[in-house]
Amino acid sequence: MRLKNIVYIVFLVCLFIIISCKKEEQAAGWDVNVLCPVIKTSLSINNIVPDSLLKKNPDNTLTLTYQNKVYSSGYDNIYNLGDTSFITSLKLDSITLGNHSIVKSTSLGNILNTSGYSFISALNGGYIIIPAIGPLKPNSFEIDINDYFKNATFISGWLDIQIENGLPIDIQNVTFQLKNHTKGDVVASQTFAGIPAHSKVIQTSSLDGKTVEGKLDVTISGISSPGSSGLVLLDTSNAIKTTVTVRSLNPLIATAVFPAQNLINKSKDITLNVTQALFNEITILKGTVEIEAYNTIQDTIKFWYDIPGAKKSGIPFTAYSVLPPAPKGGVSSIRKSYDFKGYDLNMNGSDGKSYNTFLNSARARIDSTGKIVTISRNDSIYLKISLKGIVPEYAKGYLGSKNYPQTGTTALTLFSKITSGKIDFKDLSVSLSCINYVGADATIKINKLTASNTNSKSSIDLTGDFLNNTYNIIRAKDNGFNNITPTLTEIKLNNNNSNLRQFFENMPGNISYNIDMMLNPKGNASGGNDFIYYNKGVDVNLNIEVPLNLIANNLTLEDTIDFDMEKMTSGKSVRKGMFTLIADNGFPFEARVQIYMIGNNNQFLDSVITNTNIYKAQTDKNGMVTKQNRSKLYLPFDENKTTKLYSTKKFIIKTIFNTFDDQYVKIYSNYRIDFKLTADFEYRYIK
Repeated sequence: MRLKNIVYIVFLVCLFIIISCKKEEQAAGWDVNVLCPVIKTSLSINNIVPDSLLKKNPDNTLTLTYQNKVYSSGYDNIYNLGDTSFITSLKLDSITLGNHSIVKSTSLGNILNTSGYSFISALNGGYIIIPAIGPLKPNSFEIDINDYFKNATFISGWLDIQIENGLPIDIQNVTFQLKNHTKGDVVASQTFAGIPAHSKVIQTSSLDGKTVEGKLDVTISGISSPGSSGLVLLDTSNAIKTTVTVRSLNPLIATAVFPAQNLINKSKDITLNVTQALFNEITILKGTVEIEAYNTIQDTIKFWYDIPGAKKSGIPFTAYSVLPPAPKGGVSSIRKSYDFKGYDLNMNGSDGKSYNTFLNSARARIDSTGKIVTISRNDSIYLKISLKGIVPEYAKGYLGSKNYPQTGTTALTLFSKITSGKIDFKDLSVSLSCINYVGADATIKINKLTASNTNSKSSIDLTGDFLNNTYNIIRAKDNGFNNITPTLTEIKLNNNNSNLRQFFENMPGNISYNIDMMLNPKGNASGGNDFIYYNKGVDVNLNIEVPLNLIANNLTLEDTIDFDMEKMTSGKSVRKGMFTLIADNGFPFEARVQIYMIGNNNQFLDSVITNTNIYKAQTDKNGMVTKQNRSKLYLPFDENKTTKLYSTKKFIIKTIFNTFDDQYVKIYSNYRIDFKLTADFEYRYIK
C-alpha cells in the first residue's frame, strides 16, 4: 500500500471507529474518550513502482525498466487520398428504332376497271388474251404510322421498297415516290423498269440525314404492261403488292415508341490525385461512393455504375439506380451514396500498367413502354461520381521517396509523482528502438531530444555522437491478412556516449523531439512492392533501464486523495483526537511526510502533518539494511481543526526522501516500511 494511502487510512479508520463505537442516543450528552485497536500495513518498493516496471536481479537488487513511445509515423500523407470527384457527360451511344413494314395491294380487277378495260373483268375465271395496258393513272395513298412513330431525323437508316407482281402479265416503268405529308419533301423515289409476272423486285434507298414524318404520302405512277402473249387465266383478285420497310434506323432525334435497348455503355480510366505514392492496389477501410445523375431523356432509365476492379468477396462494385423520365425541356435526377468499405481496388487501370488509376463504367438502358417519347442523340446522362472519406486499410505499390520531418512532444510518466528535489542515478542505459511495420526501407536521423521538467521548468538537451547520424531501417515483411513481421533498429545510449545521466536526472515530464524520417532513401528498390497498413508506421520507443542504486536529495512525491467528512460521519459530531502512526522503516534513507487539508476551489485550509520525519533503517558497512528503525508520527486534532475537516474536500500528501553523505543506495526487493496505527479520540455522546 502506498504511503499516501496509509495516511488516508488514518482518517478513515479513526472516523469509522468514532462512529462504530458510539452508544445509544439519550436525551442528555457528554464527551467520551475511546482508545481504538491497532491496524497494520506495509509499504514496499512494489507499492511505489508497479511490478511490471521492476526487474529482480539475482542479488535481490531491483532494476527499473520503462518504455515510452516517443512517436509513431504512419506516413499519413501517403494515405491522403482526399475527396475525389469527377464529372462526365455521357452522350447516347445510339438510338435504335424497330424495323417497320407497310403493305399495300392493287388488284388486277382494280387496274382493269380504272384503265377502261372493265369489260374484261366480266370474263373473270376464263382464259383470255390480256391486251397491253397503260400507262395507268398515278395511284396515291397515305401511310399513317403515328401510333408508334411521329417523326425522326436519321443519322443512318434504310428504306426498302419491294414490289411483288402477282399478275399473270409483266409490268414495267413503275415509279414509286414517298413524301412527308406535312412538309411535302421527298423521302425516297425509285423506278422499276420491269417486273416479270409472278415475281418481285426490291430497291433500297438511304435515309441518312433525312427527316421522316409519321404520316407519309405514297404515289405509284407510270405502271404499264405489254399484255399477255397468249391465253392466260384471268383472276381479278391477283394483285400488285407493294411493301415499304424501314430498317437499321439510327436516329439523331426521334419521337416514337422505342424498343428496349442499351443507350449508353462507356468505360473510362480515372486517376486519383495522389501526390506521393504510386499505388497498384488498395483495400478500403472506410469511405463512400456518391453518385449524382442527371437525365435529359424522356424515358425511364435503368442505370448501372460499375468499378470492375473494386471487389468485395470476389464481387465487383456495382451501383444500380433508376432515373425517372425527364420532363420536356428539363432534367430528372437522383443522388445516392454507397458504402465502399472492404473493397479491394485494383489501381493499374484498364491497361494493367498504370498506377493510382481505376477503370469505371456506366451503362444506361430503356425498356419498351409502348409510349411515344422523344429521345435525341444529344440527350445525355450527366454524372458526378465522388469518392468521399476514402481511407485505405492497406496499400501496395511504390510509397515514394521523401523525407518526413517529425517534431513534437511526448509525455513521460516515469517521474510524474515527483514534484521537486533531485535524484542521482549511479548508472542507467537507454535505447531508442525503431520498430518498422512498413514494407519499405527507411532511415532515421535524430536532430534533437530535450528533457523538460514540468515542475521546475528546467530543460536539458541530450548530447552525444549519435545525434545527426543516419541509421538504416530495414523494411518489414508482409505475411498477408494484416500479419506483419516488423524489423527492429536500436540506437543505444549510455553514460559514455551521451549526457544520459544529466538528461534523466532532470526528471522530465515531457520529451520534445526533432527527427527526420526518410522513406525509400534508395528509391523504388522493391519494384513497386512496398506496402503499408492503416495505423502501422515506424514506432520510435524510448527504453530505459535503471538499476535502483541512487542518491536522493529532497526527492518529493506528491499526490491527492478525495475526502468527504459529512459522508463518512453521517453528520455525527467528532470533537477532537490524537492519532499515532508508528512507522518501522526498512529503507536505508529517511523520509518526511507533509499532509495538507484542501477545501473547495483548491484553497488551503490547514496542515495535518508538517515535516514529520520517518527515520532511516539501520545499515551495515555495505549500506545494506540490518534492522528496521521505528518512528512515531502524532496527528492531533483540536475542535478548530476538526471543524475544518468538515470543509475538506481532499488531502495533498507530500513525501520527501533523502539519502545521506552523497552515497549511492541500492534498493532491494525485501525493503519495506511497516505501519501501525492507534487512535485516542473524543466525541460528543448525545442522550
